[in-house]
Amino acid sequence: MKTLLCAINSKFIHSSPAVYSLQASCRYFAGIYGAEPGEVEVAEFSVNDSADSIVYGIVSELPDVIGFSVYIWNVKIIGMLIADIRKMLPDSIIVLGGPEVSYGVDGKIFSEKNYDYIVSGEGEYSLYCLLAEIFASKNSSVFSASPEFCYRKSDDGVTVYADNCSLDGLPFIYNEDNLPKFENRIIYYETSRGCPFNCAYCLSGAESKVRFLNIERVFKEIDFFNKNKVPQVKFVDRTFNCNPKRAKQIVKYISALEDCETNFHFEVGADLFDDEFIDILSEVPCGRVQIEAGIQSMQHDVLEACCRKTDVDKCFSNLKKIISMGNINVHTDLIAGLPFETAGMFVDSFNKTYALRSHQLQLGFLKLLKGAPLNGMLEEHSYMFSSNPPYEIISNKYISHKEILRLKEVEDALDRFYNSGHYVLTLELIEKHFGTPFELYRKLADRLIELKMIFKPVSLRQGFDIMYSFAESFIRDGEELKILKKIMLTDYFSSNKSDMPPDSLRDIWKPERSLSGRSGDIMKLCGIDDFRAHRLRIIDDEIYIFDVSKENPVTGRYSYKKVN
Repeated sequence: MKTLLCAINSKFIHSSPAVYSLQASCRYFAGIYGAEPGEVEVAEFSVNDSADSIVYGIVSELPDVIGFSVYIWNVKIIGMLIADIRKMLPDSIIVLGGPEVSYGVDGKIFSEKNYDYIVSGEGEYSLYCLLAEIFASKNSSVFSASPEFCYRKSDDGVTVYADNCSLDGLPFIYNEDNLPKFENRIIYYETSRGCPFNCAYCLSGAESKVRFLNIERVFKEIDFFNKNKVPQVKFVDRTFNCNPKRAKQIVKYISALEDCETNFHFEVGADLFDDEFIDILSEVPCGRVQIEAGIQSMQHDVLEACCRKTDVDKCFSNLKKIISMGNINVHTDLIAGLPFETAGMFVDSFNKTYALRSHQLQLGFLKLLKGAPLNGMLEEHSYMFSSNPPYEIISNKYISHKEILRLKEVEDALDRFYNSGHYVLTLELIEKHFGTPFELYRKLADRLIELKMIFKPVSLRQGFDIMYSFAESFIRDGEELKILKKIMLTDYFSSNKSDMPPDSLRDIWKPERSLSGRSGDIMKLCGIDDFRAHRLRIIDDEIYIFDVSKENPVTGRYSYKKVN
């Protein structure tokens, strides 16, 4: 019997730890309990793949059982796919699992005739039991689940459940054989499940008891990532530092790794850091750790309505310290559409959070997740959500759809010009012309709309031309414009290796060849021998040398120095 576990990721760069955990667990439990689940393989796709190519990739394998991991970003396409797959492979058993089916199945997306089983909740043991049961029936034998776990089915026999396993009772999902599959992709790593907090918009708080992986095993698995030079490992622990003592041990261990090229990403509660933890973070080698801190809102009443317990003042104080250290890449998050938060209040949250100068400020829009406590608050706050995945907010009692659309436009401008990290010096000058950060990005969004470029991809050179034309519309002083051009060209060359500048900045640029072959002599005078790792740039008749051998691991920019 052949089972194909299918993941349809939101981007190619993403991977699916769920299907690999299910695969590894089936093999692991078969070795412990003896019941055979058959051959279990994994197939990964992206929502950007055509439906035909996904269907072909599945059907051509001729699987007896097909499993889909269903999430908010792929639920609709999976509903479409299984309708066709059922016709092509009518004898294959189709199994659905994941958060989008664990709390009920949307009959508009999934017809009951197109699937056979639903795995509800954590699936490692329950899927193993289901496959072992199917394998036994195909071979005229009887399957008996281990009494160690409570494996059961719903009355109609469609939904299967099992008790949650301890994390130490599950196998490590990465190994030397499957690691090549994750080349140029993000690796996700889990050292805990559950969350001690109960935020109304989140599923993680559904299990308030947090289960942790044994810390010695965590150290061993971190060593595996380090040994194999994995570029980035994202911990999927919902609040990595909810157990501060344990989190400190892990960060200390990562900090002490030798010859480490791996970046470790953590989602944290910034208000849970104490002085000792911040001191530990200050000792981490530059770029080795990245943290993402959910602010969500600066309004205390809004956070309280969401059942989110955050000491905002302490959160900000800690983040300021960490950002100022310069060795940690810091992302902050806000969510638009929370209960009681008007558009004006969100703007206030934006301006205050922007003042932190985190390396990225991510604007999210509230989504209605199945099983989240927010489902019980819809009538009270007059919520309207999209009927289609990802079920994003349309409006509520406090913020209109028009205001939500406006914030989406601002988000687009923010991502291009702030989160990209390409305009650091430029923004420092331009921000002085605006009363608030939000006003700046609102005006930038207006400029993108005017150029019909909002939500459309542009090249780096085009982006700088857009930024300069925007600045030129309100900066009247010729000398300030000249300074701006120099700053923008410095930003541009700090962000890419090309010697070809944007059209709007060409008048203060000269090509390296204009030095008549003296580039090497100039570099030698500056103590530079590796010419291939450096670029000479002429900006307003001044010479700059950019080190393009390696980007700054925190900012992603090339360093430079001006030649006297």
